[in-house]
Formats: sequence, structure tokens, C-alpha cells
Amino acid sequence: MFFFNEAPIEYSTDNENFYLDVFLPGMKKENIEINYKNNILTIAGNRKEGEAKYSEITKGKVKRQLKIENIKFDEASANYKEGVLKIIMPFEEKIGKLLIS
Repeated sequence: MFFFNEAPIEYSTDNENFYLDVFLPGMKKENIEINYKNNILTIAGNRKEGEAKYSEITKGKVKRQLKIENIKFDEASANYKEGVLKIIMPFEEKIGKLLIS
């Protein structure tokens, strides 16, 4: 049986992009996978056991799935720095408001 811990997230949007921050402290970049299929974004990783006698950082497998529609995943970008994975995904269409004249 596999147990996955959910990574905490924050997200925001503007008229052009979906911005996602995934908090993965202590994880190495090469242990993180990002996939998008059937409108489901999956972020998965594995944090190795450390030698600390006590730690409040969850070890083992981490996985988070989000349903995100209408994005251009092939044009997305990702950056991992200081334990935060930042993903920017453009929308297929700009989100705008219809102005009434």
C-alpha cells in the first residue's frame, strides 16, 4: 500500500495565466515530476529519509492532483527554488470582460 502526502499549494490567475506554487521543502529538483493528462495536473515527488533524529518535514512520496481546464500545458514553464515549485500555465483563451458601451 502506498501513502501519498499532499503538498500544500497556492494559486492565482490573471487574464492570461494560471500561477501555481507547490511547497516541497527539502526535495531535490530531480525527484519532482509534473504531468498533465485529461485536464488533470499531477505533481509527484519523493523526499528521501534524512538522518535527523527529529523532523517535522514529511518524508517519502508526495503527490498533488488538480483539475485545471483550458490551459496550454505545452507552453507552461516551471522553476524550483528554495523548496517552492513555481508553475506558470497560459490559458487557451484570454479571460476578459465584456465592456458595455
